[in-house]
Amino acid sequence: MLTGKRAFDGSTPSSVIAAILERPAPSVSDVAPAALDRVVKRSLEKDSENRWQSARDLTAAWDLVEPSSQLGTALPPAPEPRLRGWLSPAVAVGLGLGLAAVSAIHFREGLPVAETIRFQAGRLPR
Repeated sequence: MLTGKRAFDGSTPSSVIAAILERPAPSVSDVAPAALDRVVKRSLEKDSENRWQSARDLTAAWDLVEPSSQLGTALPPAPEPRLRGWLSPAVAVGLGLGLAAVSAIHFREGLPVAETIRFQAGRLPR
């Protein structure tokens, strides 16, 4: 996604899978800082022992990268959504109405009618 092109190419899905398993990941150093290139390369290592073992490891490594070498500029903070103030009460009212509707339908149903079943014991005809 950083380069705008596929990392591994192939004419069929199986050839793409083979390329992923056999070839090393291409470098993104032409469009991204060297620190990001190292993080991406280690994330895509073929040997699982050489990859990051957890998201915590990856976060710690990313925190060590100098801010000036990070990709792009900082994004402005996201605006507070206006829905947040009334969203919870609206969901609660909706769930309450749904529960009331299901209850009304359920309790309107009458009890099942018991049918009498008779058995006759006797001799079977020959």
